[in-house]
Amino acid sequence: MATGGEILIVSASESDREGLRGYFEQLGYSCTCLGGLREFRGLVEKKFFPVAILDGDLDVEGAGLDLLRWMRDCSEATACVVLSDRRAFGFAVEAFRLGADDVVLKTPDSLPHLRKVVEVAMERGGAQQRGSALLRDVHRTLAEATRIMLRLARRHYADVSPGSGSGFRPSILLVDHEPSVVQRLMAVAQEKDWACETVPNGGTALDRTSHQKVDVVVCSSSLMDLSGDVVIKSVQARQASTLGLVYAVPGGEHTQGGHIDRYREGRLDETVRPFHNVQQLVDEMTRAVAQVVSSHRDRRVLQAFRSEHETFFRGMADLTRRLERLL
Repeated sequence: MATGGEILIVSASESDREGLRGYFEQLGYSCTCLGGLREFRGLVEKKFFPVAILDGDLDVEGAGLDLLRWMRDCSEATACVVLSDRRAFGFAVEAFRLGADDVVLKTPDSLPHLRKVVEVAMERGGAQQRGSALLRDVHRTLAEATRIMLRLARRHYADVSPGSGSGFRPSILLVDHEPSVVQRLMAVAQEKDWACETVPNGGTALDRTSHQKVDVVVCSSSLMDLSGDVVIKSVQARQASTLGLVYAVPGGEHTQGGHIDRYREGRLDETVRPFHNVQQLVDEMTRAVAQVVSSHRDRRVLQAFRSEHETFFRGMADLTRRLERLL
């Protein structure tokens, strides 16, 4: 029974093309007919056909089985049927070697077999498309299931171990040579029991972070030696998880107005403007620290989840990789 799929027919013989078109269109298929290699190449690069019927006897240089080679390069999923007047065994072997699904003689009594080959190929192609859609659904569902399990794991480990993570002290590095802003930020850090340190310039900050892990760097845009964004990007190049804040004081050098830039993984993530009082910087620093604490807690949950369910977790990861390769 015809599926109504589309067939590509390529033959130098107009009578063969039109005869095949009429036959298959009566069966409910739509047909695209081409007579030359050039137009064939241009079309198959742009459009997918589930079935292609190719004339293996094209008496043109670069044609014949080259049609099959080109189709296989462009679309491995297309079922290719080669038509030929030849009864030579070697021709058929070469066609199958190149990836033909079948080789059919150009005789009227071969039409029922050709029809059957096309029907089977159409059904197989439909099954492959349905299979691909199913794989995408499975992959999406698996990803969502993993997110749900991790969300439940966070609740579980928070309930059974309410003190877990309480010993974590986020580390803050303040980089500025002006004492007014630094003193306010340091007071907030001490009040919240964060591990906080100050340095006066970019060079010292880079030296300090070369051998010391820092969670948040808060840096003036106008240092004596380096610009604030250069300092942050250099730190994040070594410590990708470090969050960075660069603040430009209103009326400062090279600034038209105050603003605070948030950097993540070496890229500008967000700009807060206008920046007109230190409390805004305190709020942004507090927000950054909250993100660090949340990330630390998530890592602890993930480590605990892996430790308790290592075999299952590895199986999920392996299944996800296999699905991604199929997709």
